[in-house]
Amino acid sequence: MRLTGGRLGTLDVGIPGNPEFRVGETALLFLREGRDGRLRVAHLYQGKFSIVVEYLTGRELALRAPAEGVRVLVPDGSSGGAMTEDAGDVRRLDDVRRLVRALRPT
Repeated sequence: MRLTGGRLGTLDVGIPGNPEFRVGETALLFLREGRDGRLRVAHLYQGKFSIVVEYLTGRELALRAPAEGVRVLVPDGSSGGAMTEDAGDVRRLDDVRRLVRALRPT
């Protein structure tokens, strides 16, 4: 898998919205094949869910959060068309797995 950006000597190039990874992290990735044939995370940070365990229940959750420096605005539900910042998406991992299986081409 490959991400855009990187480091060459003292030059550090990052792309706003790229997914971020931590050593030892478990993640569910939605990948696409780039023009060069290599796999890339689909739709920048939106193609990455961090897998975490809910402390009280032990249930696995899939957490997707905007990358650092990215602001996602969504309608706040009012009739005035106001927007609010999206803090991310948390779903039960089993629900995400079911959705992927249902949408998978046969």
